[in-house]
Amino acid sequence: MKKLLFVLVIPLFLSSPQLNAQPFEYGDNVLNLGIGLTPVYYGNVYSSYSPGLEVSFEHGFFEKLGIGYIGIGGYFGYRNSDFDTQAIIAARGTYHFDFLDITGEDIFENLDVYAGVLMGLRFERDDYITINNYTYGVFDTFIGAHYYFSDFFGVYNEISYSGISYYTLGITFKF
Repeated sequence: MKKLLFVLVIPLFLSSPQLNAQPFEYGDNVLNLGIGLTPVYYGNVYSSYSPGLEVSFEHGFFEKLGIGYIGIGGYFGYRNSDFDTQAIIAARGTYHFDFLDITGEDIFENLDVYAGVLMGLRFERDDYITINNYTYGVFDTFIGAHYYFSDFFGVYNEISYSGISYYTLGITFKF
């Protein structure tokens, strides 16, 4: 019954004429607030991690470049475990694909698909036996998507390689 409901409701939701948000464009600002569901292993094998918390911001720079737009911004990620605490502060760059331009279809009107890179510093405090503080460089690649319910609000998910979490879900605000 749940599968049938899902199959019937999702197409109606996706085809709703009231949803008219546009994908990421030049001049847009996007703020993401997310929870990392699968932590990236950096520290102690015997630790249990809390879900990672992630905040990112980006601004749409430049007019359209190729089939999309470039976003540049910042990232902060944090997580805690039994024996260590980790934080990442980084700059991030994204390329938002404009699938509407490619397909000419309205099906992707509310969907913003992007890929990007992140470069910055990871700070770690290890309390396993003695207290040690470490700082490392971090480089991450990621892919993600925003789905906008209105011109200003949506949800997002990202899959990354070495951020705070391999998989992040959250809410997004566009202004």
